Amino acid sequence: MDHRPKSAPSSGSMPPKSTISWRQATKMFFAGDRLSNATDELDVHLDDISVEDADIRSKEGYHIVMAVLTRTKRPVKVCPVPPISGGGGAGEGMEAPSGTLLTEDDAPVAPFENASTCGKDCGICLPQYFPVTRSVPDKEATDTTAELQYSIAANYEYLNSVLTLYADKIVQRWKKLSQSKRADLLLDIADLYPDHPAQAHKFNANLKPAKDWYIRRMARDISGSQAGVSQDHMEFITRYMMEMMRPIVQAHSRTAFVESWLLPYLDVETLSQSPLFLLSLLHSRTAYAPYLWASFDKMNIVGAEHVQVLGLHYNPNCISFHPDSYGALCRWDGQLCHRGIIMGYSQGIYVLTAQSRMMGFLRAFVDGILGDIQQRRQCTDGTAGPDDLIAVGGSAEQAPRPQPQPQPRWGQLVQGRFFPPGQIAATSWSSHANQHLIAPPRADPVEIHSKIRALHQGALDKLLELQTDRGCVQLAVKELCSCYYFDFLDKEQEWDRIVDEVILLPIRRERWWRQTLKECENLIESYNMLEKEDSQDNRLRYDMSMLLLEDCCSEQLNIAIQDVQYSLPYQPGFEDCYDWSQV
Repeated sequence: MDHRPKSAPSSGSMPPKSTISWRQATKMFFAGDRLSNATDELDVHLDDISVEDADIRSKEGYHIVMAVLTRTKRPVKVCPVPPISGGGGAGEGMEAPSGTLLTEDDAPVAPFENASTCGKDCGICLPQYFPVTRSVPDKEATDTTAELQYSIAANYEYLNSVLTLYADKIVQRWKKLSQSKRADLLLDIADLYPDHPAQAHKFNANLKPAKDWYIRRMARDISGSQAGVSQDHMEFITRYMMEMMRPIVQAHSRTAFVESWLLPYLDVETLSQSPLFLLSLLHSRTAYAPYLWASFDKMNIVGAEHVQVLGLHYNPNCISFHPDSYGALCRWDGQLCHRGIIMGYSQGIYVLTAQSRMMGFLRAFVDGILGDIQQRRQCTDGTAGPDDLIAVGGSAEQAPRPQPQPQPRWGQLVQGRFFPPGQIAATSWSSHANQHLIAPPRADPVEIHSKIRALHQGALDKLLELQTDRGCVQLAVKELCSCYYFDFLDKEQEWDRIVDEVILLPIRRERWWRQTLKECENLIESYNMLEKEDSQDNRLRYDMSMLLLEDCCSEQLNIAIQDVQYSLPYQPGFEDCYDWSQV
């Protein structure tokens, strides 16, 4: 249905070029001038969004969200540059466009494409290089990586030196602040999203369906607040403001809160909720060198790459994340790239930028919380540590650098893993969801085996309980049959569901955990052989064991998803979400 006013331009005619601004056109509306006079002056084509277009936009948003959740990138080599209001930046986020704009016809050929060990469809190398929008020369790539490398190293050394002197003072002052004051401080020192979860809010603002809804709501509020505006006028000005505001909102959703794009697990609400969160983050990023966090940061920049927060720049070289050459530009090497020691430039520059932003944020936090102390300490050499400047008679004199002092409060928090006294760690947070507050993830076969063995033992205990405790079976059947779902089944169908849910499902879980445990044992055996002799055969054996374990976990996850979808309608608490009248 066409909701345009009768005098509005149709989809087949473009209005003439305008000589007035949108503010002047708005005043013409509110002044009561005829709608046709204003439409003749508009410089934008105001077609309503069709149902098909809205569906395409909805699917596009869905695919972006799924790509971020699964940590996958666009399967193209060159992608279009997103529009930005006013033409400034041309979708390059905070930075000005640089390099040569690429098209699909002149897509670059990456080093791995002609290598015998990889090929153009290599699942490891391809997402590290592509997609891209521009090509940058080696000199610019070298200068950019060197600048980020220096910034990370300087802030890392600075934070460690300050913690040896004032860790207890930081703990004391940060804990004394109320939640609102902690939030105010974080908003002042960082470009973090204020609400939790940051990534969900940012995607709601950036995705087209949600963005169009937000703009339409805002435009209606503005135009509807004007007295004496007819329905036709209000509808037209709403659509006009949508066209004007859409690129502004889209650009703002990309360029604002850059830290939360690159570090999506950080937001003001979470970090200010408990003082221990930020203190734990400070410890985890200073106790472990930046290169140890490279793989973790790599997993969390997919959203920033999709919306092109920093642009997508191509260079044939890689960025090294080896501790001896961290942040340096180097040539592509298939073996090193597959092992994660080096990373393609397009993706590696995002990882370096994310780590630079993290270190800068933590340094700003330390300087902000110490306040008057840091006013007397000026860092003259980012790598040598801060020098003390003490005001004497209105002048600043060089003072001897203080020696590190014991920090008992900080040491107590580190020893307790930043959990409040008396609180059980296992019930406080998940090590997976809060990995950034604990330690960098690492592939420790012994630790993996320990976790899988505990899960398998839990599945065995459940089966033993069902076989030996009649009350357990009766309670499970009673809870299951209390759902509305079973009111629509006959006795035979009802018992089929009960057997599946109460008996067969625990048996399947135990079987899969047993298989996963067996793969873990094979992984430990391969790992021990690799530790004993670092040969190509042992490397391949270890890689194969890891792939088999990954495949087993993926298959188990798929089965768990199917089980949840199958049994969700008759789970307590979910039955009210279904319309049982249609059964």
